[in-house]
Amino acid sequence: MFDDPLRGRNPYAVARLIRSRSSPCPVCGESSVLSSSVCDDEVRAVCSCPSCGDTALSVSVSDDGDILLFNGPSEYFPTFEERDAASADPSDVRGSAALNASAARACARCGRPSKAVRLLKSNAEAFRGCIGGDGWDDAAEECIKAVIEVSEMLTEQGDPSEAISYMEGFSDISGSLESPVRMDFIIASAISHLHAGDPQDSVRELRSLLEGGISDGILSADPYVKVRINEALGVILVSKPDPRGAMRCYESAIRDVSRMPADDTSLRTLCRLSGEYAEAAQGAQMDKKATEAIKNMVKTCRASAARFPGAYAEALLQRARYINSVDAVDPGMRDSMDEAISILSEPDASGLYDRLLPLAYYYRSASSGRKDALDIADLSRAYEILRDGLVAGNLPDGVMHSVSETYVQYLDLFDRERSKVVREELAGLGFVFPPPPVLKEQDGPPSD
Repeated sequence: MFDDPLRGRNPYAVARLIRSRSSPCPVCGESSVLSSSVCDDEVRAVCSCPSCGDTALSVSVSDDGDILLFNGPSEYFPTFEERDAASADPSDVRGSAALNASAARACARCGRPSKAVRLLKSNAEAFRGCIGGDGWDDAAEECIKAVIEVSEMLTEQGDPSEAISYMEGFSDISGSLESPVRMDFIIASAISHLHAGDPQDSVRELRSLLEGGISDGILSADPYVKVRINEALGVILVSKPDPRGAMRCYESAIRDVSRMPADDTSLRTLCRLSGEYAEAAQGAQMDKKATEAIKNMVKTCRASAARFPGAYAEALLQRARYINSVDAVDPGMRDSMDEAISILSEPDASGLYDRLLPLAYYYRSASSGRKDALDIADLSRAYEILRDGLVAGNLPDGVMHSVSETYVQYLDLFDRERSKVVREELAGLGFVFPPPPVLKEQDGPPSD
C-alpha cells in the first residue's frame, strides 16, 4: 500500500506553514527557530536551538487535515501557545480557556484548523458546565463567546453548514441573554447562513432587531451593537443582490460611527464601512455617492492623523483600493502612498511590518506615471515584504497570491531571468502559477 504521510497535501505548502522564527525547543523549551525543506516530495523539519543544537522532527498530516510534528514517538507542539495550553490546569476554567483561545489562533495560523476548532469547542463546553454555578454570573456569556469563535472559524474554513449546526445547539443559552453577546451570536449566525447560501432567515431576524429597537441597556454596554448589525445586514443584502438596500444599512452604520469620539477603533471601522458602502454604491451604479463616501472617510481620518496615524494610513489605502477598482487616474496617488508608507514602515519588535505596508507599495507601483506600466521597484518591495511575512506565517495568502501573480506576470514581459528566480522561490512556498507565454523569436518586451 502506498504510504502518503501528507495525505495528498502540497509538500511546499506544508513546509511553508511549519516554518517559525520562534518555537519552543523540544529539548529545553527555550525559543528556537523551526525550519523546513522539501526533498523528493518529503517534508523535513528541524528545530534549531542556540543551546541544544538541531533536533530533527518528522512531519505528517492527520485524517482531519492538520499538520503534525513528532519528536520521536512524542507529538511536538510548534508554538508556545499550544505548549502552554497542553499543560493548563483544567480545573482553572478561565485560565485554561484563555490559553486554549490563544492556542486556537496559533493553530489556525499554522495549518492545524481542526485542532483550533476542538480547542474552542472545549471552551464552550467548559463554560456551559459552569452556568448556574456559584460565582459564575457570566458563564452563559463566556460560553456563547466561545461558540461564536467556533462559528467564525468553521465559516472561514469553508464549512458554514457545520457552523450553523453547532450554533443551533446553543440557541437556548443565547436566547436567555440580554447583552451585546446575544447580538453577536445572531450576527455570526447570519454570516454563516449567508456563506451557506441561505440568508433569508438571517435577513428577517436582523431587520426585526433594527425595526423593533435594541434595548438601551445593550446599546450603552456596547455602542457598536447597532453598527455591527447594520454592517452584517449590508453584507447580506449585497449578496442578494440588493445594493441599494445595503447602502441604506451602511449609511446608518457610518452615521453611528461618525457620532462616536474619534479613536483608532472608530476611525478604522469608518474606513471599513466606507469601503463596503462604496462597493455597494458601485453595484447600484451610483459612482458619485461611492466617491463622496471615500472622500469623506479620508477627510475625517486626516483630521485625526496626528493622534491616530495608522487609521489615516488605512484610509489612504482604502481610497487607493477604490481608485484601483474603478480604474481611475489619480495624479496624487504617489504622494498619498508616500504618506502611507512613511507611517507603516516601522517594523515591530519581531521585525515584521504592518500588514498594510506591502499594499501601499503595491498601489504605489501603479503610479509610475507611464500608461500601462508599473514601478517594478515598488512591486518587488511589496512582494519581498509579503514573502518574508509569509515565511513567518503572519500574512494572508490572498494578498500574497494577488501581488505575486501581478509581479511574475510583469517579470514575464520585462525580465525573464528574474521571473524564473521568483517562480522557483514561490514554488518553494507552495505557490505555483501558469508558465509564462512562449515568445516567438521576433517578439520582445513591449516598448515604453
